Amino acid sequence: MKQHYTKALVLFSLSLALGACSKDKTTTPNIDFGGYTGRDAKGQLISPFDPTDWTTDATWNSSEQALFASEDLLYDAPMVPASVWKITLYPNPVGLGSQSQFAMSLDETNPAIPNALGGLSFLYKVVDARYNVLEWGMMYGVDTSFANTFDYPASKYSANTLYRIYYVVCDSHNKRVFYKGHGDIKVIP
Repeated sequence: MKQHYTKALVLFSLSLALGACSKDKTTTPNIDFGGYTGRDAKGQLISPFDPTDWTTDATWNSSEQALFASEDLLYDAPMVPASVWKITLYPNPVGLGSQSQFAMSLDETNPAIPNALGGLSFLYKVVDARYNVLEWGMMYGVDTSFANTFDYPASKYSANTLYRIYYVVCDSHNKRVFYKGHGDIKVIP
């Protein structure tokens, strides 16, 4: 009887030790990069093409939502259709230590968008595959057409790696979101 008790105690202790070594199941998931949309130095579309890039994201997972949680954004307005916006980031892929240009413009008048000049804000976060924010920024009081430059220094980025930009366009006054999405960037040597 004592031998069975000892074996059971050893097995129980071993299972506790192994359980303590198991991976934490609450860790942040990796981004599932489906690819990226290639553009040359003039912004012309080249291959490859990822249809999920630079368009409206209908839903975001909890890690994506958490990126902008401190901004107190309101997601109760209907998203403006992707066909209304023209978004480009070029070149893509981009060389380590180089720059890319981001441009976003409203292609048609939409009554859901404030007509007042400077009525929009553009917020963005550049993240790695584990949702670690490498860069972020906000442009307040933008019109329906705006641009930004992104730098890719070796101190933050690695060659032959994909990164993602999450972006939000919202009303500058009440933070009502009209558009949210993402695009993937490939950094090369």
